[in-house]
Amino acid sequence: MSLPYLSPYHASKFALEGIGDALRMEMSQFGVGVSIVEPGSIATPFWNKGRDQVEDVLGSMSPEQRDLYAPSVEGALEGARKAEERGIEPDRVAKAVEHALTASRPKTRYLVGTDARAQALLRRFLPDRVMDRLVASQMK
Repeated sequence: MSLPYLSPYHASKFALEGIGDALRMEMSQFGVGVSIVEPGSIATPFWNKGRDQVEDVLGSMSPEQRDLYAPSVEGALEGARKAEERGIEPDRVAKAVEHALTASRPKTRYLVGTDARAQALLRRFLPDRVMDRLVASQMK
């Protein structure tokens, strides 16, 4: 699921998903399985780095740019704070990876964490514009 102001990050994650799906189909003829591990928020230093970068970007903006972007960026930061609070421990992701590597019949996709499963469910049943409004409402 994509969020505003994180397009390069999300592009890299969607690329990994596409590579995983293609490799799963390509490698199946050789009996090689490919699994995709899709974690939700994880309790890592990622969040601190992102906050520092946002402060740098806001600090480099002209007053006009800050007037335009600051309110929505603040909303995005609030959303990131909430995601950080509900972040799962990295060990849960490692266990999913271990399962994918050692199971006799691993899943094709591992959604790790409540938020990852909830987002996938919402994306499946809600139209894009409804999802956009839901994200916007969470980011204020």
